[in-house]
Amino acid sequence: MLEQTMKIANSLEMWLCCAPLILLIFVQAYIFWRLGMKYKREFSISPQDVSRSMRSGLICTIGPALSVFIAGLGLITGIGGPLTLSRLSVIGNSMYESFAAQFAAQAVGTTLGAADFSPQAFTACIFVMNLGGIAMLVLPTIFVRPVSMATTKAAKSGNSLVMRVLGISAALGSFGYTSLNYFGGSQKTLLTELQPKYVVSVMLGAASMAAFSILAKKKNIKWLREWSLAFSLIVGAVATVFVG
Repeated sequence: MLEQTMKIANSLEMWLCCAPLILLIFVQAYIFWRLGMKYKREFSISPQDVSRSMRSGLICTIGPALSVFIAGLGLITGIGGPLTLSRLSVIGNSMYESFAAQFAAQAVGTTLGAADFSPQAFTACIFVMNLGGIAMLVLPTIFVRPVSMATTKAAKSGNSLVMRVLGISAALGSFGYTSLNYFGGSQKTLLTELQPKYVVSVMLGAASMAAFSILAKKKNIKWLREWSLAFSLIVGAVATVFVG
């Protein structure tokens, strides 16, 4: 039964169904690039600033991209390549996708990769993973527009403080939400159970990020400012190994 299910999961039909969504990501990236080039000319942003921003963005994606890639390898063996690639390309939340697929399989009395993983179980995974991810798309749709209007208004009025507050708040909310589950080892939230080695890992990662940023600012080390996030991720990962 598992062999039959995986043939369906990796079939040409599944690739054709998922390909438009995957291609949409490239189209979206191209549109953002065009917008960036437009605003670069409007605001007279230098090529050096553009190169620095692109380099910083690429560096900051190393850690998250590796975690998504590793989780994707595991998901491919359970739900096939097309669905895995389409889900992780759009949402990129490997933790959610893994749990959603596993919970969907358990709801129909099986598990990912089990001999009795049927086409019906695979269909349940598709529905749960897609329906459960709607909230991740609905909430930004509701709140991004008001925040964008506030930032535009602040920019026109020359109020740089509001811009900084919004930017810092967004970063703190994003990293805080992402870090919350890691206090319990990615399986439990901060409100249910703490695991000391993961707490140490998160705290050391945060402290090293602050230390790298302060050092880069005081010594005016541009490359350290760009690599600080990647270095702090490495510090947190190494700390988990030694504390554990």
